[in-house]
Amino acid sequence: MSFRNKNYIGSWLINDHGHQGVWIVGHMDPISMVITIPNVPDPGISTDVWVQIVYSSIDFLPPYLFVLPDGNPDVDLNLPIENEPHDNWYYYALYHTTIRPGFKFCQLYVPPRECTANIDSILVETMAVGVISPDIDGDGSVNLPDLILMIEQWTRSDCSASAENHWCSGTDITKDGAVNLDDLALLADHWLAG
Repeated sequence: MSFRNKNYIGSWLINDHGHQGVWIVGHMDPISMVITIPNVPDPGISTDVWVQIVYSSIDFLPPYLFVLPDGNPDVDLNLPIENEPHDNWYYYALYHTTIRPGFKFCQLYVPPRECTANIDSILVETMAVGVISPDIDGDGSVNLPDLILMIEQWTRSDCSASAENHWCSGTDITKDGAVNLDDLALLADHWLAG
């Protein structure tokens, strides 16, 4: 059972390192909840997390989803990549986040939004995925030529696994479809490393 958006299936399957699990949370009252998702212990593997929330809302806005890496209170707000009607009463929102290598787990926090959203169900699906090496030019070291290649592709948001694109010539290290600060952070983390 998979609910992933068809536009994301290519990146999901190419780096498949094993399905980790599906969590289904049934009907909820308008209370906040926390789901803890484990990461893979391998330093070269991250965990893609897809969350589908079926909800009703008087203001038609989707529930908030906060991501807490290793339970860190410095949370990231995730906005849905899809938010569409499910039927006459409910909507579904699809979210995506990645637990980067180095984190042991992440917690997904869904607050009640002042009781304006009623959550019917939450489905969480995870997959362990490999991370592209920050050695973009393949010379065995992460250095200035890699940074120059990244600068040439900077802010592109059309990266894909296609043969013509190849994740914006390898500069979309996180494989999230864009060359941005997340990719630069990985490059910096491996700077001058072989």
